[in-house]
This record gives sequence, C-alpha cells and structure tokens, in this order.
Amino acid sequence: MTAVREGSLHQNPKALHRQVTLIWNEAAQNPELGLKPVTVASFRGPPKRVDLSLLPASFIEDRDSYLSWCAATDPFAVDARPRPLAARTLKLSRDQIHAGVTALESRRASARSPI
Repeated sequence: MTAVREGSLHQNPKALHRQVTLIWNEAAQNPELGLKPVTVASFRGPPKRVDLSLLPASFIEDRDSYLSWCAATDPFAVDARPRPLAARTLKLSRDQIHAGVTALESRRASARSPI
C-alpha cells in the first residue's frame, strides 16, 4: 500500500487501502484459503473536541449537577428523578453535552473567520 500511495495515480489511495483490507477480510472468512484477517485501515483521527478546562467553572458545575440529578444520587431531593438513568446513558449524555459545546464553538469560530 505504501507503493500505491507513493507511486500510483489513483485519485484516493487511502480509500483504496481501506477497500483492499475490507475485501481481504471478506476472503479470509473462507477457511479453505487459509488467510488471516488484517486490520481494516481507518484514516480518521480522534474527534476534536473543545478542551473542557477552557469552559467556565459554572458550566462544569451545572453539567455535573444535571448529570447527578440524572443519576438520582439523592433520592430524597424535592425534584428527584423517579429512576436513575443507566450508566451508559449518563456517559452518552456527558458526551452529547461535550459534542454540543464543541459544535457551538466551531460555529462561533467560523462566524468570526473572514471569508
């Protein structure tokens, strides 16, 4: 694949690399061929998110308070949830808040940039 990337005229060598690994793994499912599966190529980097340390402490406190309410950590609170959310749902909510902040910051940054 290195030779293809460096010396080929293929328009998208990364997509070709990924497609070849997918085809190889499909063929490797046939035990008669004796092929071992390979790692499917992925050229996506980790998602770029806003660093939470850059956010105001009041925002972090509000987020944590909301997630604590969702987890029903205080069942005797006046506004307590009847049932706590599952741990995976709490993690999803935390990730969605982080993604929302990132999207807002990205939009705000693009509005500031001159075109």
